[in-house]
Amino acid sequence: MRRVQILSSTYLPCLLVLIIRRVLAFYPSSICCRRSPKIILPPAALSDPRKGHDCGSHESSDVHLPRGSSRGDEVEEEEEEEDIITRFFQGIAESDQRDEAAPAEPSGRRLPNLALMAEAAADMPMDFLLYPEKAYYLLGGEMPVCRLVTGTWQVDGRHGYHPLFLDVKVAARAMVREHGYTTFDVAPFYGQMERWLGEVRMKIEDPAELDAYKIFTKISFPPTQNEFRLQDVEAVVDAALSRLRASRLDLAQLHWWDPEDPRFLDVLHHLHRLQEKGKVRHIGVTNFGAQALARALESGVRIVSNQVQFSLLDRRARTARSPVGLPGGREEEEALAEEERKKDADDPSRGGGLPSRSLVEVCQEHGVTLLCYGCLMGGFLTDRWVGAPAPDPRAFSSTSEEKYWEVLRAWGSWEAFQGLLAEVRAVARKHRSCVAHVALRWVLDQPAVGSVVVGTRLGYVEHLDANKEVLKLELTAQDLENLERAVREGGRDLAEAVGDVGVEYKRAVMEVEEGQARPSDRE
Repeated sequence: MRRVQILSSTYLPCLLVLIIRRVLAFYPSSICCRRSPKIILPPAALSDPRKGHDCGSHESSDVHLPRGSSRGDEVEEEEEEEDIITRFFQGIAESDQRDEAAPAEPSGRRLPNLALMAEAAADMPMDFLLYPEKAYYLLGGEMPVCRLVTGTWQVDGRHGYHPLFLDVKVAARAMVREHGYTTFDVAPFYGQMERWLGEVRMKIEDPAELDAYKIFTKISFPPTQNEFRLQDVEAVVDAALSRLRASRLDLAQLHWWDPEDPRFLDVLHHLHRLQEKGKVRHIGVTNFGAQALARALESGVRIVSNQVQFSLLDRRARTARSPVGLPGGREEEEALAEEERKKDADDPSRGGGLPSRSLVEVCQEHGVTLLCYGCLMGGFLTDRWVGAPAPDPRAFSSTSEEKYWEVLRAWGSWEAFQGLLAEVRAVARKHRSCVAHVALRWVLDQPAVGSVVVGTRLGYVEHLDANKEVLKLELTAQDLENLERAVREGGRDLAEAVGDVGVEYKRAVMEVEEGQARPSDRE
């Protein structure tokens, strides 16, 4: 009994203090003596060009004061910066309503209307002066999103860490308020992430901050489901809205297991009807190859995005080619088909005369933005593995390591991968960067790519400050040529070794039907 009393008197006060600190961290507005307001900045804006670069360390989320300032001036300066950042987010909010003035890039991405954003940036201290157009663009021509999207697959508990509810909520809000990472990619099968973000949104009183959140979610059905009526699709959408505490989904991405199953067209039409009812802002798809995407676009439903796996090793979005139609109409299609038949009528890859095109080409022709995941290959495309011996798969601690190890093996040998890593590191050293940032920048520089989805262990390891360096990194033509050569000489084209984009999900369905795996194991 005495031991229990001693333990209670020793540990319970510590536990109580820890709980109070957690609560105060998430509810700062409820404290009588309020802390100074946090600074809301775009992702690139907190980078200090004078500070040394460290790619792999756990970055602090502390906000650094500009040179020459003192702690005595902190409150006054933070109030001034709060006003500046309020105008910055007003620029984002106005971009939501004014797409006609937004210029389009050759890649099809549209930049936000930067009037108020530029005005705010001009008043920022020199430490924070970087251009917001490097960090944001307009998805679908009107919705401002971040080029670095926070991926939340790892929050489901199968990736070597088990998130705590309060830690994730505090980290998610800090990503927007303090770092400007405004965009999240979630799914109903990513643990409790949708519900947790909904809780975060419920605590936000500032309309500008609330509007800054852009959440991409998935619309998915069991692969064994046979009927896809409007009420079935609406029930899935309503459930997502309830979890997110939202009245409209920013981006509803159809996650379909088998692109050869034409019933996805029914789901797209139902999503379009829900879009007309105001429940969906934009419609996207995930893991659609060129042929499946072209078929979806022919339905008349506007598809703004396609989320696919894309990295230095997995370049199927560029290299896999499928016979698909043309956006110019039936006459142009038939004329070109006849021309192609005359060139080489015996080549089966031409699909009976239709030209074969890549997913990137189809996206460029139709203005579809690629959202790319797997860009770091589950952590294999980082400095950690440069010069390291081949890992023992039995020691992997996460599903992502297991998944991308199989991708790596399909591409080539460990020795060949070390050769590629050496080339990536050489490029990184030239720019005083790191392997991960070069790998992410390479994907961002690909045609039709709008964002990279960077997996984050919210509340544990986030690398928030370090990842902003990706936005400033500029690879030269020689860098790109060296990387292309290293990839070609080192391994196989996954389009030939594995198949088209998304084919692995069809195989996952076959395994489910045979009782070998759960679909979410391949997410």
